[in-house]
Order: sequence, then structure tokens, then C-alpha cells
Amino acid sequence: MARTLPLLDATQRRAFDSPPKFTTPQRSFFFSLPEWAEPLLCTMTTPHMRGGFLLQLGYFKASGRFFSAERFAAADRAYVQHRYALGEVEWPRYERVASFRHRTLLLHHFGVVSFEEVQSQVLQQVTHFARQQMNPVAVFRTAADYLLAHRWEVPTYAALAGVVTEAFRTVEQQLTTQVAHLLTPALRQQLDALFATEADEPAHAHRPYRLTTLKRSLELMRPAAIRANVRDYAVLQALFAQVQPVVAALDLSEELVRYYARYVERAQVFQVQQQADKKYLMVLCFVVQQYYQVGDLLTETLLQAVQTHRNAAQRETQARVYRQQQDTAGQLRELLDGVLTHGTALVELEQVAFSFARTNEEKVATLLGWLQSPAVTAFAQLRQTAQQLRKGGGGNWAGPYYQVVEERSRALQHRLSDILRFVPYEGVPNSPLDQALTQYRDRAGNLGSKLPASFLKAAERTALEQAESPVSLYKALLAGHVADQLKAGKLNLVHSLSYRPFDTYLLRVTTWAAQRAELLFQTNLLDLGEPGPFLDAL
Repeated sequence: MARTLPLLDATQRRAFDSPPKFTTPQRSFFFSLPEWAEPLLCTMTTPHMRGGFLLQLGYFKASGRFFSAERFAAADRAYVQHRYALGEVEWPRYERVASFRHRTLLLHHFGVVSFEEVQSQVLQQVTHFARQQMNPVAVFRTAADYLLAHRWEVPTYAALAGVVTEAFRTVEQQLTTQVAHLLTPALRQQLDALFATEADEPAHAHRPYRLTTLKRSLELMRPAAIRANVRDYAVLQALFAQVQPVVAALDLSEELVRYYARYVERAQVFQVQQQADKKYLMVLCFVVQQYYQVGDLLTETLLQAVQTHRNAAQRETQARVYRQQQDTAGQLRELLDGVLTHGTALVELEQVAFSFARTNEEKVATLLGWLQSPAVTAFAQLRQTAQQLRKGGGGNWAGPYYQVVEERSRALQHRLSDILRFVPYEGVPNSPLDQALTQYRDRAGNLGSKLPASFLKAAERTALEQAESPVSLYKALLAGHVADQLKAGKLNLVHSLSYRPFDTYLLRVTTWAAQRAELLFQTNLLDLGEPGPFLDAL
């Protein structure tokens, strides 16, 4: 690690160590004297002492910091010279001794503690920030804000950067020492195996390191890519089970895990391997982060596959219902035409039957001729059409939809069967869906005729009873319910970045009870330690 971490670039460092830039109204406000400062100003006889004091006072009111005379802004110098009638000021004569004396006065009267007095406390707090964030630039800026919030002096960039650098060195040294003590020989051997190939031979393009193979995560919907992700997840799951006790003992923050994991992802294997004992910390973080990420990736695959399946089933159902309605319209026209033709023939027969111009033999012969005509035969065949219309119900969605879901189930199973088997989703213990998932995993997806269907809706259970392949329909419905429960937060993936239970995002009750005062102090919320007065004031 470098002597001082490169937290800010040259331009940012100059900006940090330079006074704030004021507008004209801001100069009027910040360079106005408080009552306690007027007698002090009167005791200063030389213009450069008076001018230096006024500028330091204004800058400190605005930023909580002090600046060297060479950094005083020309516009600010001209303003105080004119407003307080200082005359000609020899600014180079405002030296460090005078500046230090004014600094002591201003800290005392503003009730701000000097940085030197609290440097050890600042280092302790910045070390805590470093362990939580593991982002040097973010820690630097957080430290500056923390000092202001606690009415502590904000030092120069060099001083604060030195504290941040020391904090990061301390964190890394503590973690590597802890890892060295926590790693068992067997676990160390397992982690070392990641720096070798499967055949323990030199690596090349077609024989990568084991660590390299775990870096891939194919965000594709092809079944082959999904199966590759599931295989990686199974390997990571076995590794995670071994390293989890060590990671829990280290109490690593998410930011710290992500920091080291990203280094492993971007670096070559030999670069990680050269980090001596630090490599184990890096690989531990990589295993945890990658296990979480691949689990989330497979969950996203499940959600996307289910949604794609549902969209396709709905489109196919709409097409079938439309075709059914078109067929129904043609059948209905055919039926109505037949009824009208038959009605016309009946009217003609009625006229023949009541005609006095014909004999009874002629009437019977006409009736028999009509009964044997093709028109009557066609009308009789309309009975079958009428029964089909009655059975079709005018295009009901329920029947075609579940039929389409069943027909498309096999393609969905190719994508999701391994995900449902190997990704340990958890819900309410012993709930109907939890029992169904457990049975699915225990039987490796090979379900029998007795299907736990109590989690299904009534319409789904009815469709399951009428299905040609109940198991296929059941698996598609099970995947759909898992997706719905994941979206609703009722089903979770404990070791995850995006789908874990809500309570895991909160502080543990034991942590809050043991560290309540410290946490309130760190977050500058001590005034809320007793919420009664705060709530009464609302």
C-alpha cells in the first residue's frame, strides 16, 4: 500500500485545501463580526493581523476549517480591507504563529474541538467507516462530514488523508491476522485448490484455473447456459458452507466483501495469488459475493422465464379464443340459416296440410317427400353443431389457457427444473408452498401421481384434474407460484443480495441493545436517545 492513499486528484486536493468561494451576500454574512470578536479585533493593531483574523473567522464560520495566508481569495481580502477600513495590508506578514494564535481563539469561542485533541477518536471512527465501506474516497468524505457534525475541527487534506490511510492499513492488517487464525488446514487447502486447474496441470485457454471458471455467470435464457450457472452455484454452495463460519467470525460488511470480490473478478489469478495471506481474505469475499450474485442471477432467470411463459400462454390463448370465436360465428350462421330454411319449409307444409284443393293422399305424399329431402337431412345434422356451440360456451378463457400452459410446460421445465431443485428458497415453514417445494427437491423433480396441490387456486386445481398430463401442468403452476411469492417477498433467498428476508437488512436486536449509545454517537443522533421530548415537540 502506498505511503498515503491517492484519495483525491490534484485539482480536488487544491479545492479541499482552498477557502470556500463566496458570493457578495455570503461575504456580508460570513465576514460580519459576532459580539465577542469585536473587543478582540480592537486589540490587534496591525492591518495584516486584523485582516487575517477577519478572514479566518469568516472561513471558519463557513467550513469549520483554517487556511494559510497564501490561499486567501483576492476578492475576500479586498472586501474586508474595504469594509473594516484596514488600509494597505501586507498579507505575507500574516505568518503561521499569528494564524495558530487566531485558530486557538476561534476554536474556543465557537466551541469547536481542535483536531489534535480528538485525533485518536477520529482514527477509531474512520477505522469503523473503513471496515463498513471499504471505499477510501467515500470514507474520506464521510470523515470530513463526521467532524463537522460533531463540532470537531476539519484538518488539511494531508492530515485527514493520513488518518484514512492508517485506518485502511489497520483494517487490512486486522482482517488478514484474523483470517490466518481462523483458517483450518483443510479449508486453506480448499482455497488453494482454486488457484489450480482441474487436472492440476498448467493453465491455458482450454484449461482454466478453478477460480477463473467461477467468475463466469452467463446471463442468458438458453437451457444450456442456465445449467452451467446451476453447476457453478452448486460448487459455490459447497464452498460457501465451508467458509461461512469464517466469514461470520470476521463480521465482514457488504461493502468490504464487494470491494475485495471485485478485485478478484478484475485481476488475473496470478495477481491474486501473489498477495500472500491477503489472498485468502480476497478469495473468501469472492466466494461469498459470487454465491450471492449467482443465486440472484438464477432467481432473475426464474422470474423472467415464468413471465415469458405466461406472456406466450396468454398470446396463444387469445389466438385460440379468437379462432374459436370465428369458428363459432360460422357455426352459428349455419345453424340460423338451417332454422330459417326449416321454418320456411314448415310454413309451406302447413299450407299444404290445410289446403282443400288437395286430397289426403296428395298431402301425405308431399309430407313424405319433404321428410326424405336433403334439406331435412342437413337440418338433422345441425343438432351436432348446436351441441358444440353449447359446449364451447362462446370462447371461455379458462379451458384454453391451462391447456396452453400444460402444452408449454416442458420448455419451461428445461429452464427451471434445476433452479427449483438447487436454489434454497425459503418461505413460511410448513406452508403449502413450502411443503410442495420440499417434495419437489426431495424427489429431484420426479413427482408421482399424488401432487400436493393445496397451494393452488380453485381454478388451477380444477384444471389439474382435467389435464391430460397433470404433472406437466403442476410443474408450470408451481414455478408460477414460486415467482409470485418471490415478487411479493413471501418467499426469500437467505444468502442473496436482492431477495433475502427484510429483517436481515436491519440491525440485530442484540447488536442494538449492546451498542445503542455507540451507534447513536456514530450517527450523531444522541438527541434522539430519549424519543419522548422529540415526539412531544412534533
